[in-house]
Amino acid sequence: MTNEAGTAQAKILVGEDNPINTLVLKKMLEKMGHHVTVADDGKEVIEAALRESFDFIFMDIHMPVINGLDAARAIKERSAPGKCPRIVAVTANALKGDREKCLAAGMDDYVSKPVKRDVISHILGQYMGKAV
Repeated sequence: MTNEAGTAQAKILVGEDNPINTLVLKKMLEKMGHHVTVADDGKEVIEAALRESFDFIFMDIHMPVINGLDAARAIKERSAPGKCPRIVAVTANALKGDREKCLAAGMDDYVSKPVKRDVISHILGQYMGKAV
C-alpha cells in the first residue's frame, strides 16, 4: 500500500506510556503517511501485536505492566513464523550496552529520544526497501 506521495505506507504500533512522547511519534508517523495504532503499556503492545498484523512496532523499553524488553521477547516467541513485525526500541537510554540489550531481547533496531524524523524515516526505509 502507498500513501499520497507514492511511497510505501506501513501499519505501525506505537508502545509508549508518556502521552507527549506518544503524540509526537504518532503525528510524525502519520505525517509520513503511515497508519498508527497506540498502546499504553507492554501488555497492551503484546495483545495488539498478536491480535493485528503490524509492519513495525516502535516501543519504549520502560513501560508499566510489562517492560519493552519483555514485550519484545513475548512478541517474537508468540508470532507465527514470518509474521513478526520489526520491533524498534524508542528510549531515552543512550548508555553503552543499551542498544545491545534491546537487540538481545529480539528488537530489530534502536532509536534514542528525542526521536527525529530523519532517523525514523531511515529505519522505515531500510526495512521497507525505499525512502519513506
